Amino acid sequence: DTQAFAEAWKRACSSKVKTRILVPQNYTSLVRPIDLSGPCKARLILQISGTIIAPEDPDVWEGLNPRKWIYFHGVSRLTVEGGGTVNGMGQEWWRRSCKHNHSNPCHGAPTALTFHKCKNMRIENLNVMDSQQMHIAFTSCRRVTVSGLTVIAPATSPNTDGIHISASRGIVVDNTTVSTG
Repeated sequence: DTQAFAEAWKRACSSKVKTRILVPQNYTSLVRPIDLSGPCKARLILQISGTIIAPEDPDVWEGLNPRKWIYFHGVSRLTVEGGGTVNGMGQEWWRRSCKHNHSNPCHGAPTALTFHKCKNMRIENLNVMDSQQMHIAFTSCRRVTVSGLTVIAPATSPNTDGIHISASRGIVVDNTTVSTG
């Protein structure tokens, strides 16, 4: 599904009219690490009504940046919504973590959703769960509204912070539940 997702993003981002990418209800999409870059030509909506899951095996990240799973960069006028789920499938990452087993080497793990240098965005009505490490990160972003999210992972999951905000301005988080390890 990763290639189809990347192609849908490329078409939507190059469109001159507002475009919607849909992950339909009752559909599960396996997405490998992916960069979704802008700038896009018009407003874009990523409607996640179904489920996006990460590969369970950390070895999939071999040779890739281990800190990124779904990475948005340089995107403006993006809405991510839909009532669906982004599931990081982090259980194997947690099992291999040096925080659980001190004989394991410490390695970086992906953030489920990273928004870097993005602006004028809305992230609404979404479930983000069981990230490999952090769930959502905003870095160098401007004017973002986050509302109606549920961000969850077991209390025993290591360093699965809910929402990280750094070097950003105008980030509003409202009506959101975060319960992570």
